[in-house]
Amino acid sequence: MNVFNSDKGFTIIETMVAIAILAVGTLGVASMLMIHFSSDGYAARTRRAESLCMQKLEELKAQKTTLTNGSSADQSFVYKWDVSNYQWLDTSANSGLNQIDVTVGWPVGGACTSSTPGNCTNKFAVTTYFKPLPTSP
Repeated sequence: MNVFNSDKGFTIIETMVAIAILAVGTLGVASMLMIHFSSDGYAARTRRAESLCMQKLEELKAQKTTLTNGSSADQSFVYKWDVSNYQWLDTSANSGLNQIDVTVGWPVGGACTSSTPGNCTNKFAVTTYFKPLPTSP
């Protein structure tokens, strides 16, 4: 009769080495996931800032009054827009175009006010040119 002898198996050292290798691999995957979630959050805020920038530009272009510089803020973002008459590079004559610079910033780990979104750590800026519609009397 053949009796199985249980002398063969894993030693405690082999088991500890296997657990250590598994732990290192798991930590690597966890750190990659954290980096992914962090960059995904930043990308989402950037897309939102871009959307708000374009929305503000359209609001300004749709106004029937004279455009002026301004700033505002909401819960998460701060806005600043500068309106100026665009002038051609080779002449000082007004081209009839308005230049609008809109900056949207969001504070992350620092101060960021509606009057200075350009100083925000994170910001998105757009410049556009357009010819204002004539105002009807």
